[in-house]
Amino acid sequence: MSAYTWADLRRSLVISAVVGTILVSINQGPRAFLAPPAEVVVLSRMLLNYVVPFSVASVSALLANRARAVPPAGLVKARS
Repeated sequence: MSAYTWADLRRSLVISAVVGTILVSINQGPRAFLAPPAEVVVLSRMLLNYVVPFSVASVSALLANRARAVPPAGLVKARS
């Protein structure tokens, strides 16, 4: 059975933190870190910069776990 493990979750959170911070700094620039509290629209965009990489990393881990658990179709074991 393929499963999403704690290691996958931890890896997805790290990827999200790194990539999300880079995306926020690119998309929002200095106003994200130096400006007074932002409006709701800016905060929601900043949150999405973290959610998207987390989602991609999580789905990738889940699909990789499934691929490892199921042998490729059409692969027949040779008789000895």
